[in-house]
Amino acid sequence: MKHILVVDDQADMQELLRSALELASPHYAVQTVGSAEAALPLLRQKAFDLLITDMRLTGMNGLELARQVRAKRPQMPVIMVTAEPLDPKRPEIKAVGLFRLLKKPVDTDKLLTAVEAALPEKARGS
Repeated sequence: MKHILVVDDQADMQELLRSALELASPHYAVQTVGSAEAALPLLRQKAFDLLITDMRLTGMNGLELARQVRAKRPQMPVIMVTAEPLDPKRPEIKAVGLFRLLKKPVDTDKLLTAVEAALPEKARGS
């Protein structure tokens, strides 16, 4: 089982991502939260295999969340989604070491391809 944490301050986006992931594989256990502040204690308590976060969140933004996660768990892949213009070469984005940066509205196929690439084959149940 692969544990995925989805962080987005929009409930409809949380639900879209959760349902897409759970429908894609019975081996994905997805938990959702609405803020980086709610995500940090969960990330300390549980060994998630993947973090998917929005860049713009109420309170702490997704880049700061990713920065804190990478400092404590550098091997954990982070996929970020954003409605902002995509430029993965921006210094603040490059410094975080994201696994993937995806544009909103999220293309489900691109999301699932990124998730599959981020998670080891045998752990996905394949």
